[in-house]
Amino acid sequence: AFPNQSIDFFGALRARIYDDCVRNFIADTGLEGLGSRLVNSREGPPKFEKPFMPVDKLLEYGNLLVEEQENVKRVQLAD
Repeated sequence: AFPNQSIDFFGALRARIYDDCVRNFIADTGLEGLGSRLVNSREGPPKFEKPFMPVDKLLEYGNLLVEEQENVKRVQLAD
């Protein structure tokens, strides 16, 4: 689906999925309780399950990354 992309592209794609997990953790914990949940928590460090990566979500994030790449190229050409 994304020919001629480097391995970094696919690493960034995977990172987007994990970013969603972190955002969900923050939303569930709340900003007020985040510090106490992360520092010296009796529950220990947060554990994240391996996320499910549906193809449609991967394609969506992949297309967003391609758009970001094109924007970077466009800005560099303008300089």
